[in-house]
Amino acid sequence: MTCLPLGNVEPRAARPQGSNAEPGCEVRLHDRTLYSSLFRYDDIMLVNPPVWGQPASANPLFELKRAGDSGWFATYAQSFESVWGTARPWTPDQEGTAAHGPH
Repeated sequence: MTCLPLGNVEPRAARPQGSNAEPGCEVRLHDRTLYSSLFRYDDIMLVNPPVWGQPASANPLFELKRAGDSGWFATYAQSFESVWGTARPWTPDQEGTAAHGPH
């Protein structure tokens, strides 16, 4: 499982419940401006795009499944991988800090 907290998501909220270091799970942080939250789990991706003027709770959540080398999953996966490759690993000792150090 790979998680990429986007926007104002706190690492505490993105981390799997009840664990600091689940085997096979990695959380990374970035400073890019993105317009959707992406959570990737192997061949499944959750995409949460904002809807202008609506509270976050009213925004849709799309579940995309890999269905080949093209399509929505492939498009979002390429975007995800681009950001993931430049993001820095998050560790529990960074929780609650405003500065995330060099990247």
